[in-house]
Amino acid sequence: TIPSHASLFTGLYPSEHGCHAGNPFLDENIPTIAELLRSIGYRTVGISCNGLVSELYGFHKGFDFFYEVWTPPLFPDLKPLPGKAVKDKILSFLKLVPIHPDRAAKYAVRVIWRKFCGEVAKDSKPYTLRAFKLAQKIVRETVPDKPLFLFVNIMQTHGRYNPPKEVRGYFGSNGFRYEKLLSEPIQVYLDSFQPNIPVKKMYDILTSLYDEELLFADWCLGQFYEFLDHLRLLDQSMFILTSDHGEMLGEHDLFEHIFSSYNELVHVPLILRYPGSKQGKLVFDIVQTHDLFSTICDIAELPYPQPTGSISLMGNERRRWALTQDIDPLAHVLALKRRQPDWSNDAWWCRPSTTIIDSSLRKIIKPVGLEPFYFDLMQDYKEQCPKTRFVSKEEKELLQLTAEIEETYGWDQAVKSCEETLLNGEIRQFFI
Repeated sequence: TIPSHASLFTGLYPSEHGCHAGNPFLDENIPTIAELLRSIGYRTVGISCNGLVSELYGFHKGFDFFYEVWTPPLFPDLKPLPGKAVKDKILSFLKLVPIHPDRAAKYAVRVIWRKFCGEVAKDSKPYTLRAFKLAQKIVRETVPDKPLFLFVNIMQTHGRYNPPKEVRGYFGSNGFRYEKLLSEPIQVYLDSFQPNIPVKKMYDILTSLYDEELLFADWCLGQFYEFLDHLRLLDQSMFILTSDHGEMLGEHDLFEHIFSSYNELVHVPLILRYPGSKQGKLVFDIVQTHDLFSTICDIAELPYPQPTGSISLMGNERRRWALTQDIDPLAHVLALKRRQPDWSNDAWWCRPSTTIIDSSLRKIIKPVGLEPFYFDLMQDYKEQCPKTRFVSKEEKELLQLTAEIEETYGWDQAVKSCEETLLNGEIRQFFI
C-alpha cells in the first residue's frame, strides 16, 4: 500500500522515493502530482478510507483538502498524535493528559469507538459510502472555471472481507463470515486458522467473500460514474480507475498482499476515460500504475520534467518492460516471528525481490541472495512452471536487463537501508 501509493503520487520507484514499511513517510522534498497540479491552478482534494494513505505519513501533501474518511466520525478536527513509533504516540498521549485532559479524553474515546463500534477493515461499506457522498459534494461545489483534481481511495475489497447484505451470498459465500475462518490474515502463515474447514474450502469461501465485496465496490463506482455523466462532466474529465495491489486468495499457498510478486498481486485493473477516447478499447501494452503520474502531467500540460521510470500513456512511447520492486517483505517476516519466534520460511517471497516483465511477457523474478527464475506468461500465466536456466539469447538479455535496471535505480542500497531500519525496530509494521 505505502510504496505503491508513493509511486503513484511521485512517478518514482520505491528505491527512488524511499517510502516503504521501513520508512512509511513520504519525503517532503519530492514533489507529488497534487502539488504540481495545485501550482498551475487546480483545486486538489484527497479522500482516503485507508489509515496508511493519511496525513500522518505525508500523503496529504499538495492537497487543498485531505479527508481521512477512515477515522471515526468523532472529533473530525482532532489531529494525529505526534510521533512515528507507537511508543512515541503513547508518550505523547501521556504528556497530554495533565496539560489538556479534555483533548486526551477525545483521543481515548476515539480509540474505544474504533475498537468496539467499527473499523474500516472489518466493515468497509459505511466508509465507502461516505467517501463517494463526499466526492459528489466536492464535485458539486467546484466552480466551473476552476479545474479539479480529485483522488479517492476506498477499502471495500480489503482486509476482513465482509460484503454488505445487498450482495452477500451472490457468489456463494452462503452465510460464511471471515471471522469464522480467521481473526486476522496473519493466521494463515501461522497455520492457526479454523481447523475444522479444509484449506481449499476456506480459500473458496474467502474468494466468494472477496468477489462479493468487489461487486459492491463496482456498484458504488458505477453510481459515481453516472453522477458525473448526469452533470455532463465526463466529456471534459479524465476518469481513472486502478488499484495499488491485487490479492492472493490461496494461489501458491499465499494469502492477502504481504508477500510475493505473482500476477495475482501485480496484474491490477487500469481503466481510463478521457475526452476523445474510444469507449471499450482494450490495450495490450504493458504499463505501470505510476505511469499515471506522467499521463496526468501530459494531460494537464504541466511544465515539469517527468521521471525516467514513468511513461505517459498519452504519448507514442511504449514500454519495453515493467518493473516491480518488493522491497520490504522483512517487515512481515519480523511480524510473524514476533507472534511465533520459531517461525521460519526459506521461500523466495520472504526476501526483497526485483520483478521485470518484458513486452514478450517473459517475467523474471530476482530475489536477493537467491538465483533468479522466470516464467513465460504466454504459456504459463498462472506461474506454475518456473524456469531457472537462461539459455536462449533473449533469456540472457532479460537477465542482463534486470541487473542493469537494479543498478540504475539503486536497488542494493535501497534494500540495505530498508532492512537496517526494520531491524532497528523503530517503526511499527502494519498488515494493510
